[in-house]
Formats: sequence, structure tokens, C-alpha cells
Amino acid sequence: MKLINIIVVLLLFIYNGYADDSNTETTFNADNKSGIACPSTDFTKFIQIFIHDITIQKKFTKFPLKKLIFDHNEWPESKEVIISSDQINLFAQLREDNEKNKLFIRLDKVTYNTAEITLTDGDSGYLVYYFFEKDDCWYLIGIEDWST
Repeated sequence: MKLINIIVVLLLFIYNGYADDSNTETTFNADNKSGIACPSTDFTKFIQIFIHDITIQKKFTKFPLKKLIFDHNEWPESKEVIISSDQINLFAQLREDNEKNKLFIRLDKVTYNTAEITLTDGDSGYLVYYFFEKDDCWYLIGIEDWST
């Protein structure tokens, strides 16, 4: 339990921008016509920027993006929704309604080329998983909504 508390505190510091960003690696996507640089190849730094910038979300999401929505009444059935780049506005609840909803991001898993985060409120059943893959930069590749 202590380890979980330490991880949550660390993530809060990272999320609020207290982490040292002076060693951020920046690379460019070879086919990047928009000229938008990869925010960071370090996932904890990348996700801080990705969450708050819709332009970065559009550039570093693989489309069409599949979002699975699980209905707990119809388990194990799920509904698949395809999200296009013009529909993307991820983490809007986190940015706009965080004071009311008390949402937070939990870093679940990071390897050298995959990462998973969870957006949750911890209480009312809001639970959305985001899956990332690293190529030349980190890219969002899928979403699963397990909210009740």
C-alpha cells in the first residue's frame, strides 16, 4: 500500500509539471508534414504534454482510433466506436471539469515501447484506459471505457 501511495504522489508531481524537463529528447517524425516535434520519447514527459494539447493529441494518435465501450449489464459484450481526427478531444473532462469530477491519471504500465494509463475518479465508476505504443514517438493506439 505504501508503494501505491508513493507512486500516486510521484505521478501527481509529474502531472503538475514538477518533474525536471531539461533532458527531454526531441525527435521529428520523418513524414511529419505539419512540422510538429515529438514532445518527448520519455513517456512520463510525453503524457504531460499530450494530455493538455489537442494539436499534439491529433498528431500523436493513430487513426482511425478504436474505442471499446464495455456495458457491465451485457458483459462480456462491448461496443466499438471509431474516432476520427476531427472528433478527438481527449482528456476534456480532466482539463475542464477536474474540480467537480476529481479525475486523476494513473500510470499503469510503461515498457520501452508500450504504455498504459487510466483516467479515473476512483469513486463513481469513471474508468477509461488509454494504450500507447512507441515508434518514432509515443502514439495513442486504443481506448477502453469501463465506466459504470
